[in-house]
Amino acid sequence: MDRRLSRLSLLAAMGALSFILMLFEVPLPPFPPFLKVDAGIFPPS
Repeated sequence: MDRRLSRLSLLAAMGALSFILMLFEVPLPPFPPFLKVDAGIFPPS
C-alpha cells in the first residue's frame, strides 16, 4: 500500500512539475538554468 501511494505521489509530482513548466516556459525563457535540465526530462511535445 505504501509503495502504491509513493508511486502515485511521484506521478502526481511529475505531472504538476511538467504542468508548471508548461505554464512558465513562455513568460520566463531565460530565467532559471534548471529549466534546461527539466527540458531533457520533459521534452516539449
